[in-house]
This record gives sequence, structure tokens and C-alpha cells, in this order.
Amino acid sequence: ADSMDSFAARSSFDLFTAAFFGQLIESADPATPSLPGNLEFAEAILDATMLLVPMLQSPVEMLKDRVGVESADARLLRDKFSVTMEHASGLVRSFVERWEAGELNKYEQASYLRAALDRRLKNEHVTEEALVGISFILLAASVDTTSSLVNWTLLQLAVDREAQRKLAAELQRELGVGGSLTPEVTQSGRGQWLPYLRSVVREVHRMRPSIPVSLMKRTATEVDMCGYTVPAGSLVMLDSFSPQNDPALVPDAHEFRPERWLPDAVVARKGTAAEVIDHPLLRAPFSAGARMCPGNKIANFELLTMVVQLVQDWEFELEDASITSLLDIPYHQGTTVQPQPMPNFVFRKRRPATA
Repeated sequence: ADSMDSFAARSSFDLFTAAFFGQLIESADPATPSLPGNLEFAEAILDATMLLVPMLQSPVEMLKDRVGVESADARLLRDKFSVTMEHASGLVRSFVERWEAGELNKYEQASYLRAALDRRLKNEHVTEEALVGISFILLAASVDTTSSLVNWTLLQLAVDREAQRKLAAELQRELGVGGSLTPEVTQSGRGQWLPYLRSVVREVHRMRPSIPVSLMKRTATEVDMCGYTVPAGSLVMLDSFSPQNDPALVPDAHEFRPERWLPDAVVARKGTAAEVIDHPLLRAPFSAGARMCPGNKIANFELLTMVVQLVQDWEFELEDASITSLLDIPYHQGTTVQPQPMPNFVFRKRRPATA
């Protein structure tokens, strides 16, 4: 199968819109019915996010912007964002009209956007224009960030067939052959369900974080930080890649070992220098604390749901047998790190796994 990156982007869009609008968009498979513009939205977001960060890092682009010259890339970026903003606006305004007319079905009634509209009745300062803007950001982030996590997780499982076998065995044991991730499973106790699945995702995040520099803040005052004095006005960035790949903290850091994140291993690190890799700001793709990604819970469940269903239904490997590690796969730093080009996959119907 080729174009797995496009499939991941469209699937991410479908899952997020199911929660956000309570609607089944069905854009993952281009052959299924889909509202006009949905496929274009997902593809345009990927194109735009691949352009954005390289442009921000380009001195030439910054100079052209300062003197009022629009480059070819800037024009393309503007066009892509215009397409996506127009489509997101149409989706939200159509939903609002049906909400005002009392025409929402039971799934739409349970959606995030319907809850946001109810809250808006109590806060008139949130205009419809602001609601559309917020919705656009969430929809755009749902495509780019989640698809990056899905892409790298599937690639790792494709090159490490033993990890894929172990994961399939856990899923079939806990969910049944072909079973799906259900609310009953995810609500069975914090941190108690599908430990190997969660360890696989955590190890992929260690090796290929979607956003290697996940936080950037400018200090308002002088700050003492771990024995260093950071002057006021300094730009402080959180590097979420280097500590997790430091051989002094992570033995055999170049190797994929999900077992590092099983409960016993985490407990064994407590009180040692390596304990830092379990810090909330490093352990999750969507940051932590008051300024964490507002869509972190749904994005995490999107990722787990997609990985679970694909592993339950299919055995897969890469067409190019010379690729044996994520380190062999070129990548591009847009707003997230994405494989480029995405290797082709070979899929076979999964047979019942053996432990």
C-alpha cells in the first residue's frame, strides 16, 4: 500500500470530526461518500504544515516578509490556509445553523461543538468568528499532529515484526480476535489497560517525537534554573528529543525497546538520574499542565484506536526490506516531524496471534 501518510491524515481528520461534530465524515477511503472538500482539507493541511516551519526558519523568507515581498512559498501557504479556513468555516456554520434549528441528531448532541455552543450562551464574548477560528485550529492540528504519531508508530511496528507480534498477542488476548478498543477497556483503571500498546507508543515518542522542541517561552524576569541564571528576556526552549536519547540516561538509546516503559521499569528508575525521562513534559506527545494541548485526550485515543484496529486486522511490513530502523527513514520538519517520503507498506490479513 502506498500513500499511507495520506491515509493517516484522512483517518485522523475522520476520528476528530466524529468527536468534534458527531458526524461520520468518511474521508479515509476516497471511494466512500464524503462531504465536498474534506479530502482537499486534509491534504491542504499537510501541505501547509510542511511549509510553515521551514519558512519561519529561513532568513530569506523573513527578509522578504519585512520588505513586503510575497515569495512563491508564502503565496502557496496563504492559498492552502485559505482553502482550509473556508472549509472549516463552512462545517462550523452549517452545524450552528442546524443547532439553532433544533435539527441535531443524538451523536451531534453529544459532540464537543454542541457543548461549546451551549457554553457560548453563557459567555457572549465568544463570537461566532472566534468559535470558527478556534475550530479551525483544532481541526488543522487533528490532521497534522495525530498523523505524525500514527505514521511513526506504524513504521516502527512494520520494521520490528517481533514488537508487532507481541502487540497483536496482547490485543487479541485482551480484546478478542478482531476486537476494538472500547470505553469499557479504557475505563478499566488508570494505567492498567493494554500496557504493551501504551509502551510501544511511548517508545516511538521517545525516538521520533512529533514536536522535538515542544515549548518555547520568553522569560519575563531573571530565573534561576537548575543552577543556571537565565537572564530576563531569554528565549527558553524545551528540547524533548535529546534527554530521551541520551545514552547516559537511556541504555542502547538507538534501539526500540517498549519494555522501558512497563510499570516495573518506570519504578526501577525512581531516584536515579534517568528518572527525568518519566517527567510529564517528556513522556506525552501533547505536553502537560495548564497549557497542554486542549485536544490531548481525544488525540491520544485517536492514535490508540487507529493502531489497535490496524494491528488487529492486518499483519504489515515495509516493501523496502533494507529499512530496519526508524533511523533509516528520511524525515521533514514541518510543524511536526513527518516521514518523507513515506515508505510503501505490504499488508496481509492477520491470523490469530500466538503468545
